[in-house]
Amino acid sequence: RGPGEGASSGSCGDGSHVPYRFPHAGRDPSRCVPRYRRSVRGALAASWPALRIFLWSRLAIWALAAGTVLLFEDELNPSRGPWDTPRLHELGVAVDVWARWDSNWYLRITESGYSWPSSTPAFFPGYPLLVAGLGLALGNHFLLAGLVVSLVACAAAFALLYRLVAERLGTHDASRSILYLALFPTSFFLGAVYG
Repeated sequence: RGPGEGASSGSCGDGSHVPYRFPHAGRDPSRCVPRYRRSVRGALAASWPALRIFLWSRLAIWALAAGTVLLFEDELNPSRGPWDTPRLHELGVAVDVWARWDSNWYLRITESGYSWPSSTPAFFPGYPLLVAGLGLALGNHFLLAGLVVSLVACAAAFALLYRLVAERLGTHDASRSILYLALFPTSFFLGAVYG
């Protein structure tokens, strides 16, 4: 640094950090623009490669899952009745592939809260709370709300991972990371009605 040239201490006093060098010692509040105030459009544009992978991968997995259930319905477990309650099938076969196993517990908690004695206390309350709020707004369609909450959380995870990797390793590696996440076999559960 030259004489009379100050550098930002890294903080604008509001918790944000900026890499700017200021011509005078001290802070220049007019140059302090926190990262969390960027526009939604800019954030979406910066995350578009990840969101594009999210869209095609979720559509492909949905088509594969729905097609499998529709084509091989005779091969499904005949004693699945005790596990599959009517609340898991309110939207039809093409959508209920996303509601299996623990989805019933989450939807039960969403609709009627926790109860004891039962297994409901084994499930954390954040996801059922979000699903309940959105489900009420959607006219008590809690399965649809669960799908929306799960898919939005999945898209956000894809976008955040992309931006994190892009900042550190570049956009090429970030796109590959998202592709690997999308193709990983257990990524099926990122869009399911699970917590």
